[in-house]
Amino acid sequence: MAALLSRLWIPVTLVPLFALGCPQASQSDPAEVSKPAPKRLPASSEDQDPQAREQDDLARWTNPACVELEAAVRERYRPAGKERLEVSWESEPFELPSTWALDVLTGSGHGGGLRFLRFESAGEQIAIEEVVWEGRSILRKEVDGRVRRAHVGADRLGPVLDLVRYLPTVRLDEIAAEVRLDEPRTFSVGRWRSSGDFLALVRVLGPEGEPRLQHSFVGYPSSTDQLKYLPTLVVCAAVRHALSGIDGWIDVPRDELRSCHFVSAFELNQDEMLERSWWWVMQGSVEALGYFGHPGVLPTLELLKSKPRLSARTAAKIEAVLAEPEHWLNGAPKQLVD
Repeated sequence: MAALLSRLWIPVTLVPLFALGCPQASQSDPAEVSKPAPKRLPASSEDQDPQAREQDDLARWTNPACVELEAAVRERYRPAGKERLEVSWESEPFELPSTWALDVLTGSGHGGGLRFLRFESAGEQIAIEEVVWEGRSILRKEVDGRVRRAHVGADRLGPVLDLVRYLPTVRLDEIAAEVRLDEPRTFSVGRWRSSGDFLALVRVLGPEGEPRLQHSFVGYPSSTDQLKYLPTLVVCAAVRHALSGIDGWIDVPRDELRSCHFVSAFELNQDEMLERSWWWVMQGSVEALGYFGHPGVLPTLELLKSKPRLSARTAAKIEAVLAEPEHWLNGAPKQLVD
C-alpha cells in the first residue's frame, strides 16, 4: 500500500497562511511560470482550410502585442504558493472604430490622486489631454489640479493600441499545484494582500462618445484578485511608458481648466462610482468639480444626489454644487473640500 501511495499525485490548492505587501515579480521557479505556451485563438471561420487556419492561429497568438502582454502579466504575477499561471486567447482582437477616443484612468486611494488621460484620433496625429487631480492625503493637506495637452504621431501609440485590441481576448487561469504524498513539506507564503488601493481603467469610445470597450478595476493588490486586474494594469503601464519623453506639452491656464474632458469622464464613470470599492474615486471626482466642472454636469449630479450608496460626505458636496452651480462650476478653480 505504501508503494502505491508513493506513486499517487493529488492536486490541492495551498492553504493561505498570512498576507504580504504589494505584489512584486514572482520569485517562483522560472520554468514553472514562463514555460506554458498560450492556447491558440479560435479560427476566424469554420470553413477555413485547416492548414490556413493553423497558420492564422499561430500568427495571432505569436503577435507582438500578445507576446508583450503575456510577458508583462507573467512578470507581475505573484502566486500564493506553487500555482502555475496559464495564459490563453479566447477571441478575435477588438477592432478600433474609424473615429475613436481612448480613456485611461489611474489613481491611488491612499495617495488621494486621480489621473484622467484621453487620446483622440486626429488623422495622422493623436491628441492627448491629461487631467491630474491631487486630493488631500496623509502627506498632502492642500488640493490642486492641472491640465496639459500634446499631439503625437499616430505611430507613437501604435504598440499601446495593439495591447488595447488584445485586452478583451486574454484569459488568465491559475492551475493548482500537484503535490506527491511522499514529497517533503515546504513552507508556503500563502495568500497575500496589500493595503494600497488603486484604480486602473481602460475605455474605448466610438464616434459619438459611446463606450465600445471597457476594462477596469478598483481595489487592493492581492493574490485573490490579481487575475482580474493584471492585463488592465499592463496596458496602463504601457501608456505611461509611451508618454515618457514626449516634447511639446502645453499647460492649460488655470482660468481655462474647465474646458477639459473631465466632465465627460465623470459622466461615463457615474455608474461605476456608485460601487462600494469606488467610493474614494467618487469622492475625489466630486471634489475635482471645483476645478474642472462646468454646468454641463448638473443633470448627472441631479441623478446622483438621490442614490442611497453615496457617502454622507460626498452627498453634501453634491448638494452644495447644486445649490450654487454658478459659484462652483464657473470661473477660477475653487476648493470643494471639507
